[in-house]
Amino acid sequence: SEADTLLMLQLERDYLPHLEKIPVWVELNENQRGALLSFSYNLGQNFYTSGNFNSMRGMLKEKNWGNAEKVFLLYRNPGTRVEAGLRRRRIAEAKLFLTPV
Repeated sequence: SEADTLLMLQLERDYLPHLEKIPVWVELNENQRGALLSFSYNLGQNFYTSGNFNSMRGMLKEKNWGNAEKVFLLYRNPGTRVEAGLRRRRIAEAKLFLTPV
């Protein structure tokens, strides 16, 4: 329970303030926010303002949820030993993102 508490504190302090700056953040449902929180926890809290995440930023700006799975899957390090695990994670994040509350 102590680890869970510390994780929640870290997420609230270090990740949510950056995510809340995403222009559509207030329009997203809990599942969409959770998926983006997982994504940012894995790839960095500044992903939205980083130049390396144009596809994700574009999907969010345009609210093009139909491309969510394709876009999440772009960030899986193809050809590396961690690709399979990242692929599972990105599919889970996309599925959560697309799940209505």
